[in-house]
Order: sequence, then structure tokens, then C-alpha cells
Amino acid sequence: MRTFRNTLLRWVRGVKDFGPTHLRASSDWRALYVAAVSETDKTRTLQRIADARRASELRAREIFQSMHSHLQEETAIDEALFALQALERSVLHLRAQAR
Repeated sequence: MRTFRNTLLRWVRGVKDFGPTHLRASSDWRALYVAAVSETDKTRTLQRIADARRASELRAREIFQSMHSHLQEETAIDEALFALQALERSVLHLRAQAR
């Protein structure tokens, strides 16, 4: 699991800042994503994942409604959502094994 998190963190550090601040969601999906994948408190991980997913989906909707092209950011959001889903499954699997 640590390797998975390190890979996700390396990926997100490579994501560029996409566009002016006024074009971004009020909830910074990237910061919430990093918080989710770097969370070490097992009791807070699922909530962090949910927060990051919500912010990512909000930003994706904003991009969809925008008249501008944000192809790089759309791709980054898709990849982040996929990674969050994988992390969530991993956390739930580890919890089930611990019982």
C-alpha cells in the first residue's frame, strides 16, 4: 500500500497548475487528492477519499460547462478518480481482513 501511495504522490506532483485561479473550483481538488493519498490515519482515510472525490467531480462538472478546453486537467481528474477508487478498495479490503 505504501508503494501505491508513493506512486500516486509522485504522479500528483507532476500535474501542472491548470489555468488561472478563477477557473478552478473553490475546493482545490488536487490538494484534497494529495491529502487523501497521503493520509496515514486509517480512521480518516475514507472521509478524505470522499472529500477528494466530491471536489474532483465538482471540478469536472465546471470544466464540462466551461467554453474552454481543459483536456489536461480532465485527464488528470479522470486519473485521480480512478486512483481514489483503487485506494478506497484497498482500504476496505484491509479493514475486512483485519476483522
